[in-house]
Amino acid sequence: MHNNQPSGVVLDNSNDNFGALNIGKNKYKLKPTPELYTTLYRGQNKFYKPCNPSIYRKNISYEDRIINEFKKIEFIRLLKLHPILKDLSEYKIYDCSMQHDFEGLAQHYGFLTHHLDLTNNKDIAMFFATTQYNNGKYEIIKEKQQGVLYKLSYQRNKERINIIGAQCLNRPGKQRGFSIALNENENFNDLVDEIEFIEIDEKLSTYYYDMFNAGSVLIPEDIMSKKAKYILESNVVTNDAINFFIKINSSYKTENIKTILLKNNYIVSNKSITFTRKELRQISKEWFKKGRKDFYSKVYSRGTASSLN
Repeated sequence: MHNNQPSGVVLDNSNDNFGALNIGKNKYKLKPTPELYTTLYRGQNKFYKPCNPSIYRKNISYEDRIINEFKKIEFIRLLKLHPILKDLSEYKIYDCSMQHDFEGLAQHYGFLTHHLDLTNNKDIAMFFATTQYNNGKYEIIKEKQQGVLYKLSYQRNKERINIIGAQCLNRPGKQRGFSIALNENENFNDLVDEIEFIEIDEKLSTYYYDMFNAGSVLIPEDIMSKKAKYILESNVVTNDAINFFIKINSSYKTENIKTILLKNNYIVSNKSITFTRKELRQISKEWFKKGRKDFYSKVYSRGTASSLN
């Protein structure tokens, strides 16, 4: 018991629930169940050598990385105004409040990061291994090709694994999300326990494509996805984003940054992206009418007042 409330270990074998896990400093994360899994997965429809996070891939220049950081800052600044994030921040389990994973959310909405996505659900990984992303949507692979399913021991890599889990935006939760951070010189192929090569054909691709309704189950569209798309495609960078970047990266100077932006045809603006009143009303209406109840119906506490790692 804790504060006259039951706080014993709750084991849940459902694939739709989340266990509240104490991570220290009066914070918790909502870790995907089932609890007794040992393997994390990553699916790709091609084998890359080396396998690097998006921010470190060969086609990404140094200037691309810098500009992406401004865009990611703008996304996170907007995210902090999101009504669901604000509501979740106020909800406590015992004395703990929720840890928001801004980097994980940015990763799931198309921004470059030094993380690679993982999941504890093999079928989800197989969807990404057996379909292809083209022109903003997932498609069936009709011609035979070889995909790859990575398997990584959770216990052996626990110190490096980032739990994303359920967040204020639902993509990471839908994907049973975890991630692993790599540095620029690391190759994911060298870190995994097993690499399984998969012979993809139209039948196998169609099976997983249909299982997740063309990807819409795992990557649902919402107001924030439209905002993220706008930020990613815009040629505008805000002064607020630049100033915040310089604050945490003191080696950069404003004049150098503006030279990079000018060279890449970007405009600097004082006007930040925000939600319209209509968007805020819509988000709040959907959340408080049904979304909030559904979200917390999937959360299981197992004593977040003490460390449960």
